[in-house]
Amino acid sequence: MVVKKKRKAKPLLIILVIGAVILFSLAGVWMFLAGPVNSKNDETVEVVIPSGATSRQIGSILKNKELIKNELFFNVYIKLNSVGAMKASTYNFSQSMSLDEIVESLVNGN
Repeated sequence: MVVKKKRKAKPLLIILVIGAVILFSLAGVWMFLAGPVNSKNDETVEVVIPSGATSRQIGSILKNKELIKNELFFNVYIKLNSVGAMKASTYNFSQSMSLDEIVESLVNGN
């Protein structure tokens, strides 16, 4: 009679798989939140960024104009990417612009 030994799952492998799933999930959420609100809508929206506006205030303005998906993510994005000062001006943005494009315009002032 042959007795089969039960194999124990290797804890390191399980941890690596769970870590990979979490990493890919976070990457997917990042890509979703950094993407355009509506890639098919090229209609421009005028946005006025007042002098002295903080990144939180700018995020609120952009969210109210439906140009970004999430204010908190906007602020996290600004911090993680070490974005410099954003310039006060009047901008024309569209929902088809990604967060990268919007932030680049805010930093360059165009």
